[in-house]
Amino acid sequence: MSNWQPIETAPEGADILGFCPGCVKTSKVKVMHRMGASWVTQGQMSVAPTHWMPIPEPPNVIEAMPIQPWCGWPWEPCTCTPGDFLNG
Repeated sequence: MSNWQPIETAPEGADILGFCPGCVKTSKVKVMHRMGASWVTQGQMSVAPTHWMPIPEPPNVIEAMPIQPWCGWPWEPCTCTPGDFLNG
């Protein structure tokens, strides 16, 4: 993952992760984009970030959270492994 960089170096026209030290009632890290001279969150809230980083790639959901439809959970302990589902 990338390091935080000064907001002045953020790319135009792309969503980024921005760090807003002045955000008190919400998360200090938000997805945002530049709108003119301002920065706005996906909820259209105007914010004043000081640093940014690229949005990381999402995790591989199949490996991170295998779906176990025939497992018996939550009534029985599951003994399945991710390979059980990927190999059929």
